[in-house]
Amino acid sequence: MRTWRLLSIVFLTACAAETAVRQETSSPERPVEAVEPTARQTMTSLPSPPAPGPAALIVEPVDDSPAPLTPRALDDSWRIGDRLEMAYDPGDMPLEPVARSHPELSFLQEGSVSVGTSSDGYLVRGVQLPLVGEHHRVITTQASRGTNWGADELVQAIQDAAVVVDKEFPGTVLQVGNLARGGGGDIPWSRSHNSGRDADIGFFVKNKAGEVVTLTDLVRLGRSGYGSIAGDPVRFDAARNWSFVRALLRNKSIRLQYIFVSKPLKAMMLEVAQRRKESADLLALAEEIVRQPVGAAPHDDHIHIRIVCPRADIAEGCVDTLKLPEGYEPSMVGRLANVGKAKKLLRSDAPLERRSAVQLLRILDARETGAAIAQLLSDGDTEVRYEAARTVAAFDADEAAPQVAAQLGKETSPRVAVVLVNALVTLGGNVGREALVDAVRRGRTLVVEGEQAEPLSLRRLAATALRRFSSDGKVVRALVDALVETDDEIRSVLVHTLEVLTNHRTEVPGEVAVPAETPPAQKAWSAWFEKHRGRSPTEWALDGFRSAGIAIRKLDKKAVPLLLEALWTAEPVSTNAVRYLISITRHHADSTLTWPPAERHAYWKRWLKRHGYLRRR
Repeated sequence: MRTWRLLSIVFLTACAAETAVRQETSSPERPVEAVEPTARQTMTSLPSPPAPGPAALIVEPVDDSPAPLTPRALDDSWRIGDRLEMAYDPGDMPLEPVARSHPELSFLQEGSVSVGTSSDGYLVRGVQLPLVGEHHRVITTQASRGTNWGADELVQAIQDAAVVVDKEFPGTVLQVGNLARGGGGDIPWSRSHNSGRDADIGFFVKNKAGEVVTLTDLVRLGRSGYGSIAGDPVRFDAARNWSFVRALLRNKSIRLQYIFVSKPLKAMMLEVAQRRKESADLLALAEEIVRQPVGAAPHDDHIHIRIVCPRADIAEGCVDTLKLPEGYEPSMVGRLANVGKAKKLLRSDAPLERRSAVQLLRILDARETGAAIAQLLSDGDTEVRYEAARTVAAFDADEAAPQVAAQLGKETSPRVAVVLVNALVTLGGNVGREALVDAVRRGRTLVVEGEQAEPLSLRRLAATALRRFSSDGKVVRALVDALVETDDEIRSVLVHTLEVLTNHRTEVPGEVAVPAETPPAQKAWSAWFEKHRGRSPTEWALDGFRSAGIAIRKLDKKAVPLLLEALWTAEPVSTNAVRYLISITRHHADSTLTWPPAERHAYWKRWLKRHGYLRRR
């Protein structure tokens, strides 16, 4: 497949706000449910449906490291918020490490860096825990996955705790589950574990003979602490498990945020601690840090550890979420210092320093620098322009939209042009829409720098992006006029955008006597537009639904059951049913736009029932 045929719209959303129930669980036997994200609308007006989230117009190569990672929701076109459980093939194990880019600045640390949140972050220069060590081993099942990577501090703390347990119980080997994959990011077995600050530890369990059992996988235990492995009974070894937890709690080189374990098993460990007359301070700390997550998997098959962001990592983009330990306040001194240093480097004579400074400011979510970064949209260096465009979009810097639009009109790099279009879609508004309409009218093409590859059509790119904006006569007219395009693929994209924006399909006559200079598709759409130009986009949409047998009178909450029914219809009605469901419910499940009809219908039916839209009034 040619390079530019890889261009496509991937509907992504902002990161959903984390909750202890949904984001902190990790169990290989419990499927991950879809996160329900929210996102900023990018439409310029209603009643046309809002864009179902920012569009990421992917061009190779793509920076695989996420854009800014913060606790609050962002319209970030480079990361997925409404993830589903990831499909994987055991034959594909282990997971390959992911290469992560990071700003190249002399004042940044050299060790591992945990970037972003535990659920939407990644790991730079992570450390690999050996599969087998003197006092630990990675459990057989987990050892095949390639998930034995973590931040320096976490990996060292696990090994240190294993040494402590062995000293108290000679010959004991700590059994480790998932940490993170190389480079961090999503793994199929957990919502968290993304940024190298989480680890799963298998329970110490004994058999009937009182011997510690070597695990081949995590084992689930009942409220009494008993379970079975291959039919043989095993029981929770409260003494050894407490020894491990105590070693972590007393380790001054880390700060624990949580140790997740089920309530009955926690109680057994604390009973051991009380019998041993542990200090009141240690018991109080254990009561606070060791807990069963509310409303989630109880963690009755493993211990889940999370450490807070190391101080040096906060200065480079690590973000703590959820409740922090009592009395702990993350230090922002390093972050503020790095923001100041990076801002000064925006004026550096070295392109690499300017580019890296922009990257760091984006990662640190330094929105106050947005205006200064927008000035680099016209920088003489391609990579600097690329990073600047990504960043003004990630910052929701609406005031930068005119500069983005102006740069798109003169951009020569296909790679940067794609990101500029991303930025216009993310920022939304009339300025962005006007710039895209202009790109459709001009039909400019860009040549890939230094490659023998197909040129990039800005007309095609802009036409695809316009599906994320509200429609009006000016937009439709520009698309119709552009149907003089001779390239079949580009013309197909133009027609598809017209279908989405009008909720209508026009049959192109096969044998019609038309002037040679007028393509049949343009003639058909021109005729439709002349007939319907006096009607509003909402009326176009309603006509499309009615033509498909969906008798919707008004696009409001009362139309939700009919829109759900319309998900089974043909395109573009089905797509517009999703768009209006998003508009009415403000539930930005963007990925459902690309799902098969049955899965899309099942998801929306379940969500609408859960939120009261399908109840009898």
